[in-house]
Amino acid sequence: MIRLNYYQLLSKGNKKDRGPIYLKVKGLDKRLNLSVGIVINSKDWDKKKERVKPQHPQAYFYNNKIESLEKQIWSYLEKHSKDGNAINTPL
Repeated sequence: MIRLNYYQLLSKGNKKDRGPIYLKVKGLDKRLNLSVGIVINSKDWDKKKERVKPQHPQAYFYNNKIESLEKQIWSYLEKHSKDGNAINTPL
């Protein structure tokens, strides 16, 4: 079973309370961690919903970017899967 999770990695941030958002893909032959290209303060990241909180000025844009990336990855996985089995093709 393939799962996609988003998380903030504060240790890679350029300030104490700021860090990039990553996408973790589990269920392939290898785990993948990909940067989404978004860097925000930790107070603006909703860990439970795995989205930028609505009070952030660019929340709509960032969350659309996350949704678009997720759709692209699912499309790729569906295209390269056979009968729902795990994919051995690198993303």
